Amino acid sequence: MHSYAQVPVPIDLGDFIRIYFTTRFFPNSDLLPVSNIGYIDVDRNNPKVIFKISENPVLNLGALGSFDQFGQMPADIVKVDRETYLMYYTGWTRMADVPYKTSIGIAKSTNNCKTFKKMFEGPILSENPNDPILVNGPSIIKKGDKYYMFYSSASKWIDVNGKKEVFYYIKQAVSKNGINWVTNRDYCIKTIIPNEVQNAPRISKIGNLYYLWFCYRDAINFRTVKHAGYRLALAVSRDLVSWERIDEAKIGISYSHSGWDSEMMCYPYLFKNENKSWLFYNGNYFGETGFGYAELEI
Repeated sequence: MHSYAQVPVPIDLGDFIRIYFTTRFFPNSDLLPVSNIGYIDVDRNNPKVIFKISENPVLNLGALGSFDQFGQMPADIVKVDRETYLMYYTGWTRMADVPYKTSIGIAKSTNNCKTFKKMFEGPILSENPNDPILVNGPSIIKKGDKYYMFYSSASKWIDVNGKKEVFYYIKQAVSKNGINWVTNRDYCIKTIIPNEVQNAPRISKIGNLYYLWFCYRDAINFRTVKHAGYRLALAVSRDLVSWERIDEAKIGISYSHSGWDSEMMCYPYLFKNENKSWLFYNGNYFGETGFGYAELEI
């Protein structure tokens, strides 16, 4: 764990909460990082109390030339039975003309989430006729006999002053078994700023409503303009099809005046305890400053 603590994904393991995240290390002198998934175990009533930090990655990186050779990021974890869990994750590989390509993989744990093993060597969702560039950040929910995946899909790369910048937006796919997915061309969430990109959708249901947390930013100026980087957003739906976007003022949380989340807030994940709701998220520079949480005031 040389740097970063990105994309917090909490799960309830009874006596404690386990929070998965991805961290970076530098295997050689080319200064290009590789990402692995680790975790911390925290008090289920007070996440600031950390019981354990994982000593090893929970999932092995892919082989030479594979979709997750250079990195893995947890996205969503689905409980199958008492000891079996499925981890949907983003796999990274490097490209020649653009910095990277991402795809979506799936791994299984049968030892109560201590380690995971890939179910397939290849991704379960990658570029396809409806997603021509890349896909990442899946979140899964089941409704009736169907599984619904919300994920980010890229529409294009552009060159901005010598740097390649990607445009991606939230889409939905449907499956009968959680493995084979049917995609479409439609984007789910309307944009509200020029050159907006959207990432890391996280779906949950509370009562009769579905809530989709995500983050958005300016695709072009986020490196140079203050507060053009990621900020948190929320959309609400009754049917998983039509979404009403809730603006930042209604969320009730924004950048801090100074410190670890004063310039960026991203990769949100809502976690409900018995009588509390916490929103885990990353701070500045895509999680270089780590992750923290906010508590819902009732």
